[in-house]
Amino acid sequence: MKPKVSNKNFIETIRPFLTFYKGLPEYTKKTNRLSRETLSFRNAIANAKDPEKVFFEDFPTALGYTTLKLRQSDKHLEEYINQLQNCIRELRASFEELV
Repeated sequence: MKPKVSNKNFIETIRPFLTFYKGLPEYTKKTNRLSRETLSFRNAIANAKDPEKVFFEDFPTALGYTTLKLRQSDKHLEEYINQLQNCIRELRASFEELV
């Protein structure tokens, strides 16, 4: 039996991203001195309204993927996860690199 997925589950999934974004320095929230993917990812977090849409559409789109593409290929899914991690690292480091 599959566990029932609810909007609450998605909110709990997206919450760490929102908390991460909220804790970023103002410089990091506003700078354009980031890679194109990181800028798109940051904007997806900043404009998040619907947890399900952000997780399954906005994040993949920000990194150049579609949900269908991610479902069809483990290789694409692995690349997507690596890009997501790289964006988070770049956001974390951007202010320190400025200083």
